[in-house]
Amino acid sequence: VGEKVRWLGDRLALVVAESEERAREAVALVQVSYEQLPVVSDPRAAMQAEAPLVHEGRESNVLKHIRVRRGDVEAGFARADVIVDDLYTTQAVEHAYMQPESGIGYIDEAGRVTVIAATQWPHDDLHQIAHLLNVPQDQLRETVPAIGGAFGGREDMFIQHLLALCAYIVRRPVKMTFTREESIRRTGKRHPFTFRYKFGATRDGHLVAAEVEGIADAGAYASTTIPVLANAVTFMVGPYRVPNVRLDGYAVYTNNAVTMAMRGFGATQPPLAYEAQMDKLAA
Repeated sequence: VGEKVRWLGDRLALVVAESEERAREAVALVQVSYEQLPVVSDPRAAMQAEAPLVHEGRESNVLKHIRVRRGDVEAGFARADVIVDDLYTTQAVEHAYMQPESGIGYIDEAGRVTVIAATQWPHDDLHQIAHLLNVPQDQLRETVPAIGGAFGGREDMFIQHLLALCAYIVRRPVKMTFTREESIRRTGKRHPFTFRYKFGATRDGHLVAAEVEGIADAGAYASTTIPVLANAVTFMVGPYRVPNVRLDGYAVYTNNAVTMAMRGFGATQPPLAYEAQMDKLAA
C-alpha cells in the first residue's frame, strides 16, 4: 500500500511458505510501525472542507458529483398540495458468494506468469497485472475455472495479482485461499447510500416536483463507484413522471470498506426511498 493504510483491507506484506503452518508463523514475525491518523468514516462529514483527506493531493474527498436539472422545482413545489420530506439510508452488503477467493499462480512452460482463479473480468486482470509487474501483457495468462458465485464481487482483483506477484518472485507454483473471515474483511461491498428526498404531489395524484440528494460511500479507493453513482442518480425518482426535478448524487471517499459492483449496480438502493415516499404521499 505504500506509506499509508486507508482501510482495514489494505495489503501490507505477503508471506510465502512451504505450508500454511509455516506461513502463519512467519506472519507473526512481520512488524509494522503505524502513526495513527484521523479516521473518516461518515461520508457526509467527509464532504466538509475541514475533513481529513483520504487521498492527498485532492481538493476534497468528493470523488464525483452528478447533477440533473429539469423544469422549475420551486414552482412545482408551490403547486403541490402535499409535500413529503425524509431521510433514508442503505447499508453496505457483502456479496457472500459460496466460494471464497482462491487460486494458483505459476510460471508456465512458455515462461508466462499464469494465474488460475475465479474472476469476472480476466482481460482487465491481465491489464492490471501487467502494470503491477511491469511486464508485457503477452507474458501473462489467466484461466477462469467454474466460478462459485460472483454477483459483481469478482469484477475487482482481490487475489489474482497477489498470486501473480508471488509466482513472479519465487518462480514456483503458489496457492492462496481466503477464509470466509478474510473474504469479508478484504473485499468490496455494495455501496451504502444516504438519501434526502422531497416529493411534492397534487390531490389528484400527480407528482409535480422532486428534490433528491444521494451520497454514496466510495470507501477507501474508487472501484466502479462512478458508474454505480450514475445509475443511482438515473433511478432516483423511479418509474414515475415528474416534470420538475433537482437531483444531486455524490460519491465520497472514506476509510470504510472499498465499495464496488453488486447486482443492480446502483439501481437497487433508490427504490427503498422513492417507494417509501410514494407510500407517505398516498397516506
